[in-house]
Amino acid sequence: MAKKPARPAGKPAPQAISRERGAQTISRERGAQAISRERGAQTISREREAQTISRERGALDDIRVLDLSRILAGPTSAMILGDLGADVIKVENPEGGDDTRTFGPAFKAGESAYFMSANRNKRSILVDLKTEEGQGIVRALAQVSDVVIENYRLGTLEKLGLGPDAMRERNPRLVTCSAGKAHWRNAPATTSSSRQRAG
Repeated sequence: MAKKPARPAGKPAPQAISRERGAQTISRERGAQAISRERGAQTISREREAQTISRERGALDDIRVLDLSRILAGPTSAMILGDLGADVIKVENPEGGDDTRTFGPAFKAGESAYFMSANRNKRSILVDLKTEEGQGIVRALAQVSDVVIENYRLGTLEKLGLGPDAMRERNPRLVTCSAGKAHWRNAPATTSSSRQRAG
């Protein structure tokens, strides 16, 4: 019976080499996984840190805005303040809310894309301004707000006792902004109709 040639001294068996290489492969894979997990953790940590910094550094964090406007110009103005950290409270008509909630054609999960594009970073409340209770709610909100934005037809809020002068009697530091139309301020209008009139 032929004998297997003797293995040179110091040379590992093929099986030992295979096991060693397998161990090295597993070690590298585990090392790669560990690095991947570490990098993932670092990424998550950086994202959370960025989110924390973003929340902490809002330029208008201590500002409350009362948004009495609707459609586009006023809501967009209030939204920008919300993007900068302000607490924006949007007052809507209880009969359907802001007109743009029904504007199409694009809707997402039942919400109008038009409405959402001008009303992020806000809290909404339904208030009937034609009632004494509703007017009282707006007065109370204006008393604890820093800014009021509205785009009603000239004189409408004054008739309800909610004009700028009346609000500032209760809150002298209140800043009021009317996103109205300079040349046709006595007529109801939207951005589109104002453009049409302007030619």
